[in-house]
This record gives sequence, C-alpha cells and structure tokens, in this order.
Amino acid sequence: MSPSPTQIHNLELSDNETFPPLQNLSLSGYKIQSEEQVWRDKFPWQELRSLSLGVQDNPGFLELATGRLQGLTEFKITSYGSPNATEVTELDNFVSSFHNLESLTAKGTVPSLNAVAHHPNLRHLCLHAIEKPHVQRKTLDAKQIDDLNRLYPDLTSLEIDLDPDGTWPYDSIDSIAKGFKNLRQLSIHVGLGIARLRNEPIKPGAKDIFAFELTESTTKDFARHFFEYRGPSVLERITLETGEPLRWFPQWQPKYAELEDESAKTVVVYPPLRSGDEPRVNMEETSLVWIAREIELRIDYRFSDSGPPRLSRAPRII
Repeated sequence: MSPSPTQIHNLELSDNETFPPLQNLSLSGYKIQSEEQVWRDKFPWQELRSLSLGVQDNPGFLELATGRLQGLTEFKITSYGSPNATEVTELDNFVSSFHNLESLTAKGTVPSLNAVAHHPNLRHLCLHAIEKPHVQRKTLDAKQIDDLNRLYPDLTSLEIDLDPDGTWPYDSIDSIAKGFKNLRQLSIHVGLGIARLRNEPIKPGAKDIFAFELTESTTKDFARHFFEYRGPSVLERITLETGEPLRWFPQWQPKYAELEDESAKTVVVYPPLRSGDEPRVNMEETSLVWIAREIELRIDYRFSDSGPPRLSRAPRII
C-alpha cells in the first residue's frame, strides 16, 4: 500500500489559542497570505529576538512584520539574489522600522546603508550581493566604508564584498585597515568580475574570462598591504572567498557558473605574530575543487603502475 500524499493545511487558531512565546523564528518558502490575520493578531511579535528568512522567499512576511518587531536583536535574510524593486523596498522599510539590531546578515538581497544606519548597536554586519553577468554589483567604496566605521565603532565582525578590477581596490582596503578598531573577524567576498563577461561563447576551462583570481600571490599582496596599514590590533583573522554558494539555476547551469565553481577558493589570513613578520596565509580548498582534483588524480592512477595517491584536505600554511 503506497503512502498517502502529505497534506499541509492552513494555520488556524481558535479564540483561546495562540502562538507560544517564541524568541527565535526561521522561515523559508512560507506563504503567509492566507494566514495573515492569524499571524497579525496571534503572534507574539514583542517576544521575538532572532529572525531568519530564506533561502526561499517568504512573500508577504516582511511587510506584515514591519513595525512589529521592536525587540529584535538578530536578523538574517538569505536569497538567491534577484530581488525586484518592491522586495528591496520592503526590506528597507522593515530594517528601518526598529533600532535594536546587534547582528545583521543580508546575503543576496541587501538593504541600503540608510536602512542599516537605524541600528547603532550593531556588532556583526554582513552585506553580500551576488555577482551577475553584464550587471555590476554594488560594493562599498572607501567613503561608505569610512561611514560604516564612524557609525559602528564597536563592530567585532564585518563581511562585505570587494570587486577588484584586475588589481585590489586599495583605497577601500585602506579604509577598512585604518578603521574598525574593535574588529576581530573580517570576511571579504572577492568578485571574479562576472559582470564584465563578454558576449561570445565561453570555452571549457577558459578561466581567463574572469577579471581577477584569488591566488597565493594576490593574497599575499593583499595581506602585506593590509597589515602595513593596520598595525597591531585585536583583529584575529581575515577570510577571503571567491565563488558563490547561493547561485542557483532552475534548469541548466551556464558555462560561467561552472568555471566559477572551479575557481572557488577560501583563503584565511592571520596577522603577523611579531613586528616585522609576514602575515600568515592559509589556502583552503572548497569541496568542489577538491572533488574535481580527486577525480583527476584517480583517472591518472588508472593509467599508472603506482598506487593511488593519498589526498589530504588539510589546509596549507604558507
């Protein structure tokens, strides 16, 4: 006997029923429209302290929640990164409607800095937009980074995007290095330059289509420059990343996305141990890169007389 299909009924509460006093709420792919009255009248908005939305859209929820979450201290929104103007406005209106956030993470859909400025107590801030072909994503320039430093001197964790145009944007890097005196964790999503892709067909393996590559050499250039400006501080580590885990295609993956996967890297930079020392650079491989390398090595092994190579996922300290 085959199992019966699962049925999901609308949320209904009697006059005497209500939600429990939730402090943490996470929603993904939830359509609230048919249940809006129940949420509006029954949900204990004043109790909520942490809200996470995504990666699938939750249509109507932000609009309903706007102005109701005055006690929220942590907000995370993640999406596949193709918001329309209405969705961006809804996010800005929501973020601007209260003032108590200590942690804000926005990946894919990013609020404006004017909206973020409503939260003077931020300790963690993540603003990450997804690179798109032929469309330049918005990244923070040096002045905007200086403004963030002025608004949030107590930040301990910062995650932002930088898009090198063949070389590092040193004016923005200098602004980060000279500011944020309480920063302990810094993460930078390093753009490959997907917005500059040419219209002609992309050949397999043609990684030179990208405007920038995160290598040992470019990482060391960044690290030396950054810590020369930074000097001694409480900063513990910098994470540099390329690749996009939020990139999603409903049917087929274009060639540039395959090449982006192959180019995906995570590099961790540690400050010098002593004055005059070099920064320490830790090159980590993503799972996709490592798996591809393992397959290549196993293919090579089929045509050799030696035993299979031992592979290690341990990072390399340079």
